[in-house]
Amino acid sequence: MSQDFGMQVPSRHARAERRRPVKFLVLIDSGDGKIARLYSDTYALLNACDASAPEITAMTTGLVPGRDAIGQAWDPALQAFSVQERLTAEVFTLGGR
Repeated sequence: MSQDFGMQVPSRHARAERRRPVKFLVLIDSGDGKIARLYSDTYALLNACDASAPEITAMTTGLVPGRDAIGQAWDPALQAFSVQERLTAEVFTLGGR
């Protein structure tokens, strides 16, 4: 007698690579207003949204932004933005380390 009580046992789940956690939050002016861009520790874009969203305010409360969006590490990630936009961008480091 089987132990599955007449129900089919589900198949194993495929192991998919998990998305990297958000490490950097960049607030940058895009002409239409500020946008928030979320990046991984490898500077890969994970998401983008309006900077006035309440979630963005919650994430940045108590954090001091840097102004280092002009460095070489940011060149591929922020190539769509002008030098002036990058100079005024606020970069928040999330996750403690």
